Amino acid sequence: MDKDDPKEHITRLKIARGRVKASLTRLENTAEDLMLKNEILISLQKLEELIKEYEKLDAEVSFEDSEIVEFEDRYFSLKLKLQNKIEALNVPHFTTVKRQNSLVVVQSISNFRLPKLNIPVFSGKFEDWMNFKDLFVSTVQSQTSLSNSQKFQYLKALLSDEPASLIKHIPLSNDSYEEAWGKLMDRYDKKKQIVHALIKTVLDQKSISQANTTNLRNLVCAVDEVLRGLKALGKEAISRDAWLIQLLLQKLDPETRRLWSVKTTEIEFPTWKEFLEFLNTRCSSLELMIYDESDVKLSTKSNFVACKNTQGNKNETNCIKCSGMHKLFKCIKFKNMDLNALKNFIKRNYLCFLCLNSHKYKDCPNNHLKCSICQGKHNSLLHEDIKSKNACVSDPKPNSRQIYR
Repeated sequence: MDKDDPKEHITRLKIARGRVKASLTRLENTAEDLMLKNEILISLQKLEELIKEYEKLDAEVSFEDSEIVEFEDRYFSLKLKLQNKIEALNVPHFTTVKRQNSLVVVQSISNFRLPKLNIPVFSGKFEDWMNFKDLFVSTVQSQTSLSNSQKFQYLKALLSDEPASLIKHIPLSNDSYEEAWGKLMDRYDKKKQIVHALIKTVLDQKSISQANTTNLRNLVCAVDEVLRGLKALGKEAISRDAWLIQLLLQKLDPETRRLWSVKTTEIEFPTWKEFLEFLNTRCSSLELMIYDESDVKLSTKSNFVACKNTQGNKNETNCIKCSGMHKLFKCIKFKNMDLNALKNFIKRNYLCFLCLNSHKYKDCPNNHLKCSICQGKHNSLLHEDIKSKNACVSDPKPNSRQIYR
C-alpha cells in the first residue's frame, strides 16, 4: 500500500487519537493519589500537552463533535480537580522559630516527601491503637514540614473499617487534620478498653498440645508484645488487679459483665477491691430477687389451689333437701319420700319435673330425656307405679338414661 495512501493516514491518526485518550485516562486514575505539589504540577503539564496534541490531530482529520465534547469535558474536569488540590496544599503552614529571645513566625510551603510509611493500617481494634498512634505521631504528626492537609491525607490512607467511616465525611481543609485526629482520640484513646483488649489477647492464645518451636515462639512474642503495650499505659495497667479482673470477667454472665461496664464507665483503672465490692453487691441483689420470686411463686400457687378448689366445688352443690354435697337425685332422704311428697317438694321449690334442677319444665335443656320406665316426660322417680319407682331407686339399670346427673 502506498505510503501516502489517505486511508492509511487516517488510520494512523485514529491510532494516535486512541493513545491520547488512553493517556488522559491514566492521568484521571492517578489524580486522586497525588499528594505533593510537584506531582500535581507535573500532571497539569502533561494534561496541557495532551489537549494540544488532541487539537492538532483534530485539525488533520475532523473527529465527530460528540468525541471532541467528551474529551474537552474530561480535560476541564481533571484540570479543575488538580488545581483544587494545589490550592489546598498552598494553605500557609507556620512554624515558630526562637531567635535572639524573640519568637519569629516563619511561613513555609513545603513539598517535603515522606519516606515510604511502614505503618500498619488501623482497623479499630483497641489492642492496635497504641502502636498505631505512636508510629503515626512520630512519623507524620511530628513532621513540621508537612501541612495539616497533607497529614490529613496520610491519616485517611492509613485507616479502614470503623475508623475510616468515622472521618470520611470531614472535608479537606487546613482544619481537617485536627478534627479527624480529635475524633480518633476520643473514640480509641481509652486506657481501660485497651487494657481489657490486650489481656484478652493473651487469654485467647491457643494452647500448645505438642512441643513446637514456631508455636512456642509465636506465643512468647504475642505475650511480650502485650506486656510492652501494658507497660506503656502505666503501672496500673500491668498490675495484678487488671489481670484478675479480666480473668474473672470471662467467667461471668453477660448481664453481670454489662453492669460492671456501666459501673466503671468513668474509672480508668478499677481495682480488685472495687471489683469484689461490686460482686458482693451483685450477690445481695440476686438473693433479694430470689426471695421476691419465691414469694410470687408461693402466692401464685396458693391462688391457683384456692381457685382450683373453688372450681372443683362447682361440680357438687348443696342438696336442697338435706344440705349435703350432692345432687338432689342422689339424696337418700329425697328418694325415700312417697310420690305425693316428692311432687309437692318439687313444686314448692320450683324444680323441673324432668331433671329436678332449678328451672321451669318448659325451659329444661334436657327435654330430650324421658322416664326410664314409661318413656314419659317426667323423672323416673315420679313414675306413678310406686313399686317401679322403688325398684328404680334401689336397683337402677346401668343402661337407663337417667337425667339426674
